[in-house]
Amino acid sequence: INLQGNIDRTHQQLGVKFAAYERYLRSRILWVPSHPPLTFPSRENVGKQFAGFIDGLIGLRLGHITPATGLLIILILTSLVFRKKMKWYLQRMNANVGRVRDDSIGYTFRALLLTLALSIALPLLLVVLANSLEQSGTSTAPYLSAAFIHAAQVLFLLLLLRTACDENGIACVHFGWSRTTSMEIRCLATSLLIWYWPVRLLTAFAFKVEANSISAVFGRLFFCLNMVIFGVVLLRFFWPDGDLKDEDRRWRIIGSALVVSGATLFIAASFFGYLYSAKVMYDAMMASFIIGLGLIFFYYFMQRWLLVVRRKLRFRELLAARQPHEDSQEPAADPEENDLVMLSESVSQLLKAGTLTLGVLGIALVWSPLFQALEAMQRITLWTVSDVSEGEAILTSVTLASVALALLIGAITIIAARNVPHLIALLLRSKKSTTPGSRYAISKLIGYFIVGAGFIAFLSTLGLRWDRLQWLVAALGVGIGFGLQEIIANFISGLLILFERPIRVGDLVTVGDSSGQVIRIQIRATTIRDFDGKELLVPNKEFVTGRLLNWTLSNTDIRMSLEVGIAYGSDVRKAVAILEDLLKKHELILDSPEPDVLFREFGNNSLKLIARYFFNDLERRGYLLSDLHMKINDAFTEAGIVIAFPQIDVHLDPGASIQARDAP
Repeated sequence: INLQGNIDRTHQQLGVKFAAYERYLRSRILWVPSHPPLTFPSRENVGKQFAGFIDGLIGLRLGHITPATGLLIILILTSLVFRKKMKWYLQRMNANVGRVRDDSIGYTFRALLLTLALSIALPLLLVVLANSLEQSGTSTAPYLSAAFIHAAQVLFLLLLLRTACDENGIACVHFGWSRTTSMEIRCLATSLLIWYWPVRLLTAFAFKVEANSISAVFGRLFFCLNMVIFGVVLLRFFWPDGDLKDEDRRWRIIGSALVVSGATLFIAASFFGYLYSAKVMYDAMMASFIIGLGLIFFYYFMQRWLLVVRRKLRFRELLAARQPHEDSQEPAADPEENDLVMLSESVSQLLKAGTLTLGVLGIALVWSPLFQALEAMQRITLWTVSDVSEGEAILTSVTLASVALALLIGAITIIAARNVPHLIALLLRSKKSTTPGSRYAISKLIGYFIVGAGFIAFLSTLGLRWDRLQWLVAALGVGIGFGLQEIIANFISGLLILFERPIRVGDLVTVGDSSGQVIRIQIRATTIRDFDGKELLVPNKEFVTGRLLNWTLSNTDIRMSLEVGIAYGSDVRKAVAILEDLLKKHELILDSPEPDVLFREFGNNSLKLIARYFFNDLERRGYLLSDLHMKINDAFTEAGIVIAFPQIDVHLDPGASIQARDAP
């Protein structure tokens, strides 16, 4: 028993040491050259190696055809025979895309299957050829078989991209890509097929043959040539020529710079012997491309589905509105369908956020070996920070990895501060208990929290602790108190507004002599759009320290009063009845609280009546007043009731003399 226990403990210790040693190797293996620097051998050695390649290729023989290989051959022949038929069917099916009555997401799904079928014939042929070569038994066959398998994957991706971006392809017709963009991507895929793919096949074959060679001359030469061709083709694609928008030109310049720097990095790594590191990064780059292409197809497929659903529901609503409900054969739109139409934009944004999240997770998983290699950056110390704990000095090293992590935290903070609040507001929109103002306040507070937490994490990663920053914060506080008092007061007032919520986005407010709707609450000021469409920036301090009239704080129902004066001698009861009838029949006036009409007073020139009513459509307040004025005027004219106007009686004294003089 003791012996068994000792063996188990020894085994556990060996497992721990093995795991530590494995982590050590993974953190340093990409920083160690796997081959010596590239040196060109003599002509005799080159001739011998080249002759060996040729002899190996001449001796190749195909193996026996297995049932699986025969099935693949049948699939290839079927795809080639029905190729024109599939293109004709795809073009015929595309004619129904965009028609509301006939359109369906099934067309897009079948078009995607046809695109895959049109792209898979030649890659399957390479797979069949690789299987046959692997069973031939020659020495060179396994190398060429593995090269064919690798080349088949690249060939399938390029053919898929080229077929999808055809004039009648799924990208142009179903996904809504512009014809110019589709043709540019198709030309890129064609150029890569002609120039890049053959050299890639030779590179894979050379690397497989020279797997045990310490120099790998041919493999590295083909790899460098491959990177040159790849970089030139992509550089032609990204080069900003012609009339482009500033944003498009900026992205193309960034893409060109990344292509040139990436190709140069791969060539330099291969030349100086970091061949394994270049291979790991190249495989990760290709895997990232596959993930990106798959997610792009997924995103546009789901967008297409949402578009079809939205069009179908809109078409049903138009049919229901055109025909009376009792005579209509089309079913009326359900409230749930209406909600789906209203939330289509929100679902689209949520789909974009989900696709981006999946892409980030997939790329992080693919590049995980490189992340492990970044542990070697912990050995590069940039500066040290000394701390005193319990009377003892403690030195903390800030390494290159710390700076890289701080930059990563800063980038993540910026991206999260821009996108997470919108995503939270989108999720809250599905809850009926939340209002637009509450969603805006919550999203703003979450954005401030993300920025604050990211800033603290950024400084902590660089070794700047709070006990070292408190004196700086105190000094800044004094400076702020004298120089930035108004800005800080507006910032604090903005936070109070978000927490206390005396105003919300969408409220109708009156500040001073200005009235309008709150459309944005920012750090320094709040934006109000008046009824003329002009935007007024009001400092946040005005809402906290000044007088504020919020028309819609707790209730959007607002009472308005309309005063009407009728001439003396008019039938007051008849006028009151007419006003009450007009108020009750108007579609913008609420039934509860019930409108009323009062005989207010005997005026100097008229009998003054006042009509009081409630309404909740603030944007149509002017229209309501104008419509009521016109209807009251028409009703009083028809009833013979005169609307009074100011009158003045002038009395002349007959006993007084009046003198008239000519003007000088």
